[in-house]
Amino acid sequence: MLNSQFLMSQLPDASQLEALLESAQLLHASLNLEELLRHLLRVVMGRFLVGRALLAVAEDDGLRVALARGLNSFAPGMRFVEAEVQAAGIEHLVPIGDPDNPIGMLGISLPPHGAVTPQDQQFLSALLGIAAGSISNAKAHRETRRLNEQLNQKVQDLQALLDFVRGLTGAPEPDDVVRLLALTLAGRWTVSRYAVVAWKDGQLGVLRQKGMKVVNFLNFADLLAGLPEAIPVAGLPAGALKEHLSDQQGVLLFPLRVTSTAGVCVRGAVVLGPRLGGMDYSPSDLEFGAGMTAQATVALENAWYVRETMARQKQHIMEAAQKQTDLVFSILADTLAGMVLDDKYQLVQKIDSGGFGAIYQGIHLALNRPVAVKVFRPTAFHTTPEELERFWREGVAACRVQHPNSVLVIDSAIARSGIAYLVMELLNGHSLAEEIRRQRILTPRRCAEILLPVCDMLATAHEAGIVHRDIKPDNIFLHSGETGEVVKVVDFGIAKLMDDAYGENFEALTATGCFVGTPSYVAPERLSRSAYDGKADVYSIGIMLYQLLCGRLPFVAFPGETVLSILLQHLHNSPPAPAEVNPYLPASIVEVIMRALEKDPADRPTARELGGLLEQFFQIDIPLPELPDVAEATQEVPTRTMKRPKILETQAATDELALPEAG
Repeated sequence: MLNSQFLMSQLPDASQLEALLESAQLLHASLNLEELLRHLLRVVMGRFLVGRALLAVAEDDGLRVALARGLNSFAPGMRFVEAEVQAAGIEHLVPIGDPDNPIGMLGISLPPHGAVTPQDQQFLSALLGIAAGSISNAKAHRETRRLNEQLNQKVQDLQALLDFVRGLTGAPEPDDVVRLLALTLAGRWTVSRYAVVAWKDGQLGVLRQKGMKVVNFLNFADLLAGLPEAIPVAGLPAGALKEHLSDQQGVLLFPLRVTSTAGVCVRGAVVLGPRLGGMDYSPSDLEFGAGMTAQATVALENAWYVRETMARQKQHIMEAAQKQTDLVFSILADTLAGMVLDDKYQLVQKIDSGGFGAIYQGIHLALNRPVAVKVFRPTAFHTTPEELERFWREGVAACRVQHPNSVLVIDSAIARSGIAYLVMELLNGHSLAEEIRRQRILTPRRCAEILLPVCDMLATAHEAGIVHRDIKPDNIFLHSGETGEVVKVVDFGIAKLMDDAYGENFEALTATGCFVGTPSYVAPERLSRSAYDGKADVYSIGIMLYQLLCGRLPFVAFPGETVLSILLQHLHNSPPAPAEVNPYLPASIVEVIMRALEKDPADRPTARELGGLLEQFFQIDIPLPELPDVAEATQEVPTRTMKRPKILETQAATDELALPEAG
């Protein structure tokens, strides 16, 4: 941009300087390229009183026409060819920006006095110098918008994939068939009163009605089995059905029936009221209706068959769907590095993934500060708004816990591109799960070093009305800070806020009758429809304490068993005696473990009390036992996603477990 000294030396005319400064303000006020170019062309044409002008802008493949006035043969997007432009009467061409590599080109016809004066040329050069910067900014803004739209398209593609997977699980549903049949017949004959009812043994019945209330047609199944495919209500045999339908102003009846080797099976009926204007139903109307209801009956049979089949196959479909979702998310996650979220946080590189999303090392651009950015991972078969709400609550819960052993959450938002994210302090180190994989078993002192800060932090959270609900080694991070190791509790994504503001609605986020957790560490009261509080987290710490000191989990699933086996053990079994697994454990340590693992929460210590009990571990020095090879069956069961079927089945390889509440 030209400074004032240059302008004064080149443009001694004050009116010209004023016009130039006014144009500069307007040019710099807009990031819209088209608007900016229109203003620039208006200024030039008004200044030189010309009727023909053209602006070209540099694109990837060279200069292209962006705007033309008085030149019908030049349309936006055409390649800029200097000879063609000059042949059209544009005698004066001026580069915009660097003459050797211009960002654009301005062309005008000669003014009425026949030439561009040196003073006019100075004004034009100064104006285009200013415009060059504005055009560069506008082009950069346009490119940023293009990249954001491209990212948004990727998100939409992912959503389309999830919608397609959802469609596979329930198309068509019997209710969809009945609704479509009712609307089609009622719309064809413009009737305001109708009823459609359908049923099948072992399935929920479906009813759609408007303007009338029908009786239970199951009581008239034998009568419906012997009726024609379509019959006026007036033609029904005398009896309760005819009287009832007549009272409801029913005019036409279509039985829904299928024929099999076992005979005629009645599946429901359609009743239509009078047509608009009192018109009669013609024989062709009855034939059309009979054909529609026959096709609908077949569709209902197929829908019920699909529903029954899907109940058996849904498990496998969900596994494949989640794998597909994870694959798409992984591809998307790998493309996010380098992107800037909301003009504030630049994603530098992906450092981890799993659970609810992927974590990136990022930079807070305004503060030039390294941060960790957690990007939301969609989950197949979960409603997106609920997932976003759960993700947002992680930020709410974490921000409410002000403690040196909780991860500092800096920001929580949904980007303009539709991506939900959390911004947290950047941690350096490894999880307790990794520590267990390396060491297998820890000393009492080391257990106290790790779990005492966890207890202190959870005590603070519980006093703030928050239950973490997923305490496990993966969610405890051993951060290497400036002063040494700092234990951090992470992932409040499924935290239960117990106060009135949040607690009443939060359980709905995990679907009716379900909740979220990890089976190897879940407290028994969460499996039995019982109220629970922070002592559910204490139970999870007890499981970890057993695992750290004994080198194995207390409750495991062996080959051929499902996750149900672990849940039943939490509810009914006592863990193997710790001293039998690790004979070096003194009675005082065993007592702490067993108190934390009491089935009745009232018999457990609070998180703060458990922290006090762990203090004695610093004075206990025992040898580490030799451990046998750990079979796969004795390892932690991964977190999985499950619905609430009558018989609980195992699911494979997803990141979250919605366990059914037992009752």
